[in-house]
Amino acid sequence: MRTFTRLLGIAAALSVIFEVAHAQDHDRIAQWREDIAYYHSALEDRHINLYHAISKESFTSELDRLSDAVPDLADDEIVFEMMRITRLIDDGHTQFPIMGGPHQHFPVRFRLFDSEIRVEATSDQFSDMLGAKLVAIDGTPVDDILRILRPVAQPAENAYGLLSSLALHLTVDELLYAAGITSKLGEATFTFDDKSGARKAYTMASVPMAEFAEATKHRIRPLHAFTEADIVLSDQLWLQTDRATQTAYLYFAGYPSFDEMLTFAAQVRERLDADTVNHLIIDLRDNGGGDFYLGLVLSSEILLADTIDWQNGVYILVGRHTFSAAMSNAVQFRQILNGLLVGEPTGGNPVAYAEGDAFHLPHSGRMVMYSKRLYRFQDQSTEGVQPDILVETSVDSFLSGADPEIDWVLGDIARNDR
Repeated sequence: MRTFTRLLGIAAALSVIFEVAHAQDHDRIAQWREDIAYYHSALEDRHINLYHAISKESFTSELDRLSDAVPDLADDEIVFEMMRITRLIDDGHTQFPIMGGPHQHFPVRFRLFDSEIRVEATSDQFSDMLGAKLVAIDGTPVDDILRILRPVAQPAENAYGLLSSLALHLTVDELLYAAGITSKLGEATFTFDDKSGARKAYTMASVPMAEFAEATKHRIRPLHAFTEADIVLSDQLWLQTDRATQTAYLYFAGYPSFDEMLTFAAQVRERLDADTVNHLIIDLRDNGGGDFYLGLVLSSEILLADTIDWQNGVYILVGRHTFSAAMSNAVQFRQILNGLLVGEPTGGNPVAYAEGDAFHLPHSGRMVMYSKRLYRFQDQSTEGVQPDILVETSVDSFLSGADPEIDWVLGDIARNDR
């Protein structure tokens, strides 16, 4: 009798657990469907031109299909689909960013080349893999990984910007799992061919975003003449001058506050004059954007420097990571500083929807970004701002630590043939 009573108690407890789980799943389904509906209506209300690349009918159909599929999808899979659908808007500043919610990264950074992916940075634990070629993640070959991630990685205004975004998305734990690339959350096995060609596999644990920068501080750094700053605002904004060649290098990878830029810009102008600088290199290759008006504050002070060769002495370095405000400043510096653009095409387009704002979904709390303006920084629309001098980093130069863009500029200064 006791056994029978115990069994009845277990059955009742299981029934309660099942009912609670069923109710929770019912709430989850309803909340995601409300989030999807809110996402649609909010974008229609706030985006400057939501349907410039996809029809309203097609966009609505995609969202309806996702809403119907919610009961069969895990939360990470829903996020993956929201990213894919957002990419269909074809607007680099309209995003459903993976950074807009909880996520973790594997402690490795990549650089993509035409035919392969190489390790650019990692933790001390895996430092012997610097420069290694990625072969697979949890057994999924690289070609399949790229095929799966290309439709969701963002921002992606052009092919060069997509290379930049893919490099980061390859490290995101939740995204790789939702895509079916990895078999579980928290860790994955990365297979590499090292620089000697030997194949090695490493199982890595993912880390929170807050720890990602510190966890990837061991990196391949290009070797060039400018490594010791004279004026430093931050590790993203500093200046070094070389009196022997009357050349200054301005590293501009991020935007400070307005007051900080005012102070820094005045210091830069004073140093340019004091060191009678003839040649100025402004490096925007690592700048993903901010407030382009701050770049104009900087250029307004630089323009007061009378020692610069304003005919042939200003160079602007650009590349795949040069996006948003940095792309805008690249165009503006070419115009108002008479700068020569050197490097890859920019990851941002000069004619594009921009000036991003954001809202959050009511239940999941996920951030959604959208464009409020249309900017035309060129008369002609191109895939990225095309440099005046195309210089691309090859695998060999990357592995050797060379900086071909800087090398070209220094060679041009020496030749003085412009």
